Amino acid sequence: HEGTETTISAGTSPGASCTVKVVYPSGTVSASAGIKTTQTASSSGMVAWMWKPSSTKSGTGSVTVTCSAGGNTASGTAAFTLS
Repeated sequence: HEGTETTISAGTSPGASCTVKVVYPSGTVSASAGIKTTQTASSSGMVAWMWKPSSTKSGTGSVTVTCSAGGNTASGTAAFTLS
């Protein structure tokens, strides 16, 4: 929901460097400061960002987390719904 603080989290290799990209249902990429930072995975391999959706358009968007470690890069995408 617009303006509701949300956590984006993912699991990866400990120490991996990760970024996140949020695409709203409108197709616009989020420019939120909360998700512009690169996160380093904890010793348990978790990364997380706090994010407040700013789109008023309802529908399905996507979140993609991309992580790199030891010369390897992997990403995962999940859908979310704004209503």
